[in-house]
Amino acid sequence: MLDYNASYGIKTNGTLWAWGDNEFGELGQGSDGHPTMRSSPVQIPGTTWSKVFAGKTASPRAIKTDGTLWGWGYNGYGSGGNNNTTQTNSPVQTPGTYALLWHGADFSMAAKEL
Repeated sequence: MLDYNASYGIKTNGTLWAWGDNEFGELGQGSDGHPTMRSSPVQIPGTTWSKVFAGKTASPRAIKTDGTLWGWGYNGYGSGGNNNTTQTNSPVQTPGTYALLWHGADFSMAAKEL
């Protein structure tokens, strides 16, 4: 999955990987800023990721195999669903259990609480 600044992928073993710009902590490595850009994939902590999606605001979201939703990055306008607008540079769980929704040809995705 690609956002404006970073790309994401999940390996068959359930590990989540990211590469690209890290200005807002999009790479989920516990740091942020342009000096931490990566041209090769770096692993985001955890081994049970099942889906990943990213929008246009450097705020990636991923779902683990247990249905929990996690987010990190910019979090502008409260897009993380945690009742705040605090930027995070490591995955933070959004309360609840979720399913991934597809929104058509524009490749946008969202999560819906079950």
